[in-house]
Amino acid sequence: MRYWLVKQEPTDYPYSSFVRDGTTSWSGVHHPTAQRNLREMRPKDRGIYYHTGTERAAVGTFRVIGAPHPDSQDDRGAWTVEIQAERALDSPVPLAALRTDRAFSKSPLLKEPRLSIAPLSATEWTRFLTLGARPPSRSVSR
Repeated sequence: MRYWLVKQEPTDYPYSSFVRDGTTSWSGVHHPTAQRNLREMRPKDRGIYYHTGTERAAVGTFRVIGAPHPDSQDDRGAWTVEIQAERALDSPVPLAALRTDRAFSKSPLLKEPRLSIAPLSATEWTRFLTLGARPPSRSVSR
C-alpha cells in the first residue's frame, strides 16, 4: 500500500463536500509529475486531503477505490481515479506545523508545493494522523 496527498481549494471542493458525496473522481490534473503520481495510485492506497489557498492544512483522509484510467472528459490526455472519503482529521494540520516537523523535511509537499498529487512516506502518513488527532482531554481532579 502507498500513501498520497491530494490538494484542493476549499472554495472549489471542500472536504465536507467530499464526505457528503462519499466518492469522487479525482481528475483535471495536468502537471506532468502530478499526472504520473495519479497513474501510480492503486485501489486500497490511502491518502491525506489537503486544503490549499488561504487555509493550507491537511483536513481528512481518503482511500483509492478504483484503478487510474484515461479521463474521457479531458481532451488534454489527463487521467482520473476514484477515491472515497474516510474521515475528517480531529484537528486540521496546518502547513506551518509541517514546515517545522522533521518528518516532512523531504516531503514533496514542501519541496514541490505546486504539485496537486504527491506521494507520502509511511512516516509522513503516520505523522499526519498523529498531528491531526484530537489532543486527549484532561480530567480535572477535585
